[in-house]
Amino acid sequence: MKAADGISLIANLGGYMTAETGSANIISKLPKHCLSRDRLSGRTVILIRGKIGAAKTDTAEIPEVYNHRLGLTYEQIDAMEYGSTLGFDVPLADPDYVRRVRSEFGQPVGPIEVPAAGGKSAAKPATAPPPPSPIRDSVLSNTADINLLPEFKAA
Repeated sequence: MKAADGISLIANLGGYMTAETGSANIISKLPKHCLSRDRLSGRTVILIRGKIGAAKTDTAEIPEVYNHRLGLTYEQIDAMEYGSTLGFDVPLADPDYVRRVRSEFGQPVGPIEVPAAGGKSAAKPATAPPPPSPIRDSVLSNTADINLLPEFKAA
């Protein structure tokens, strides 16, 4: 469907995003499904391509291991998570866009890697953690004597 001014209309039909243009190209880059963790409960959930929301599952499967076996990438999983939350017509639902963002922030891109035996990752982290901030530490030490809640007295 197109509006009179040429804007592609998006219809949410039963939780599925459909569009004449735009999101159809994005959706073709995504897997049919993947496993993820619910951000609030930590439970394993199934994300389905094009569907808003997540389906509960009772699997004991670890999402990273399952998605690795499917040959999925970090960007595809992130795009599925964003798409299932924000809709599949947003830039963050596009794995190519997510790849650029992840690269910009020094996060791993490409195929998902699972920890090797012994719990240590087979790959090196993308970047080393930043050194401690002397400014942050001095601010924290200078605020130790400030009573932010004077109405609450120590027992």
